[in-house]
Amino acid sequence: MNPAYLHLIINHFPVVGTFMAFLVLLLGWMGKKSAVQKTALILFVFVGLVSIPVYLSGNEAEEIVEKFPGVSHEAIEAHEDSAIVTLIFIEVLSLASLMGFALFGRREKLPVGFLLTVVVLAISVAILTAKTSNLGGKIHHSQEMGGT
Repeated sequence: MNPAYLHLIINHFPVVGTFMAFLVLLLGWMGKKSAVQKTALILFVFVGLVSIPVYLSGNEAEEIVEKFPGVSHEAIEAHEDSAIVTLIFIEVLSLASLMGFALFGRREKLPVGFLLTVVVLAISVAILTAKTSNLGGKIHHSQEMGGT
């Protein structure tokens, strides 16, 4: 399995993971279930951890894919530029979630201001992951067809 194929397999985790963690957070907040809210924080941390190999495999995939005919170098660069911004936001969300869990994990209720901050960050990350995914989809994926 080459890095381009690996990237295609794992790049969905940040997108889907952020959405799922966001839903868990909202359900926990609406249901006033602190344990569910804390679970969402841990899910955001997981998304942050998984996003690192996604980004790194993308850099390695670029070296392979840019040699294929019909691949747009401009599309790769736009995707890469968007990916670094997205990664930074994901890592900020992940770090905020980890810090919040560490600071407030023993409390019965998480502070509303903290939850609002996480929600705003999660919405930002969701928008950025959607944009980055869309840009990535504009790159020709001949490696899926058995190319090396």
